[in-house]
Amino acid sequence: MSTSETREKLAKALEHVALGDPSRLRHQVDRLAPHLDDERELVRYHLTTALVVIGTAHPAELSVAEERLRERLDDDVPQIQGRAAAALGLLGRLEATLAEAEAVETTLQSLADAETAFVTERARFALDALGAEFGDVAAAPTVDAIRAETADVVADIRAPDGDGHCPHCGLELPENGPPMCPRCGGPY
Repeated sequence: MSTSETREKLAKALEHVALGDPSRLRHQVDRLAPHLDDERELVRYHLTTALVVIGTAHPAELSVAEERLRERLDDDVPQIQGRAAAALGLLGRLEATLAEAEAVETTLQSLADAETAFVTERARFALDALGAEFGDVAAAPTVDAIRAETADVVADIRAPDGDGHCPHCGLELPENGPPMCPRCGGPY
């Protein structure tokens, strides 16, 4: 197993720990946040999800990850953008003001009209939490809702994007053959 696969499995395990008890990782936010820019999209997704789960119970703990979460609003994976928006919305519900709130609101405004409902709902929640006037507002994220949707979201992230490369390791895939990567064995 490669180092990047190990990081992915560890990020998923951390997400599961948070889903089991959001309080367990609340003092580790400062150690998780620096890894939100990992090269592997599933590492970024699982860690961002873990932070949202922590934020459902302890939103103030997310303040140390605010800058990294703002950066994820520009991620190339919509599901990561959505999770980052939800985390910032949870943080924005607190009395404290987000750093660079205007820039965050501008980015969230553009995400609120995204093509992906996953992103749109979370961006609208965050805008509402920040006090911006916005029409349809999604409900705050809950641990149960996140737990219920995570497997489907991961499947969407892993779905081939039509570029002919493995979504797990990047190998150029053969045109014919089983829907498994010959290098890493991952499904596509």
